Amino acid sequence: MTDVMSEEKHPCPFERCTCAYKKKKGVKDHLIQIVGTEGYDDAHKQDDPLWPTLKADGYLQVLLSKAIDLTFGFGCSQREFECKGKD
Repeated sequence: MTDVMSEEKHPCPFERCTCAYKKKKGVKDHLIQIVGTEGYDDAHKQDDPLWPTLKADGYLQVLLSKAIDLTFGFGCSQREFECKGKD
């Protein structure tokens, strides 16, 4: 039987975390979930100096195809979003 971890090429950059993924996107999704919904834990401490580096490297960037006006909860185009409040 093949060891699953040896097949995974992209481990979580936090030493105490045992998660690993076949694609870099898996690591990115894992980290975004921790920051956005799951919350920090013993393996991913909020004050760890690795977070700013991961942010700078694009691991925490979420790409949206449409900007969302969170005030009213309706989607709008990027142009409409940028123009709101400039009147």
